[in-house]
Amino acid sequence: MSANSITDIDPRIERTRKVVLEAAAELVTEIGYDNTTIEGVSERCGVARSTIYRHWPGKNDLLVDAIKHRLIGQPEVDTGSLRSDVLVLLQDLVTWFGSSDGVMMVLHLLTVAHRDEQVKKLHRQATRNRRDYLAQVIQRAIDRGEIPKDLNPQEAANDLVGVFFYKKIVVHEEIDVEYAEARADRWLAQIGWKPVGVAN
Repeated sequence: MSANSITDIDPRIERTRKVVLEAAAELVTEIGYDNTTIEGVSERCGVARSTIYRHWPGKNDLLVDAIKHRLIGQPEVDTGSLRSDVLVLLQDLVTWFGSSDGVMMVLHLLTVAHRDEQVKKLHRQATRNRRDYLAQVIQRAIDRGEIPKDLNPQEAANDLVGVFFYKKIVVHEEIDVEYAEARADRWLAQIGWKPVGVAN
């Protein structure tokens, strides 16, 4: 292995990248994707434009990375119970929806995704990553015998989470932990969930 292995990456470079990404994400949520510029990001974070351009060839590359930095990622969970797993994931969703920055970023992302293929792919990746992870959690519950084997995990995931986006983004209603727990219990009843060890 060469002296310049992956473990030898200068931590100062990583810190600089993080500072730039955070500044770019903040500007997107505050003034929108279209109004955010490399110059504005440079002014916000104090990193020279020439340095930013060394890491990202243009605005679109930077903003896509900044949105990825904020949006993609969620807690991993495997408690052994579908209900407990779902409540952990929904708590994360409630926290995210409770942040005006998170909601504004998604709204800007949706707008730009209609005309920019790179941003559309990012939006698809962010939403599908969350949906697919929830589908994996549901599949584990099927394997444990908690829910019927003929259930489609991805469709079930859509049914659980879709209402949260509609409630928050379309009809502008607040979401809290109590609502999430009640919604989870209704959904569990609809899909025929039984805790492991409970007879049908």
